[in-house]
Amino acid sequence: MQLTDQLLTQSLNNLGIASLSEMQRDFVATAGRGGDVLLLSPTGTGKTLAFVLAALNHIDPDGNQTTVVVVQPSRELAQQSDDLVRRLKCGVRSMAVTGGKAAATERKTLEGIKPHIIFGTP
Repeated sequence: MQLTDQLLTQSLNNLGIASLSEMQRDFVATAGRGGDVLLLSPTGTGKTLAFVLAALNHIDPDGNQTTVVVVQPSRELAQQSDDLVRRLKCGVRSMAVTGGKAAATERKTLEGIKPHIIFGTP
């Protein structure tokens, strides 16, 4: 999927956001050039949206392969990130894998959803 201006505008509209912050714009542009990128920004500044938007460039929404795995420090952040992807309504499937459930149950859910992005906790 290519993060086009049209897709970006539509996704932001789905979130009720008028535009990206300067940090988000810079991160999406930098991450689009490839290579390792480190994003440091205070809590509540929109880092999750920034890295999710950058990840969209690597996902084939018509495919059934997991392309992105994000390891997050807490169950709440993994669930929040999963919710963000769903609210984008851009055709990308995601799932939070946070433990606390039987492995067979999570595997069955993974097989049913076929997520493009998995948000997990260690």
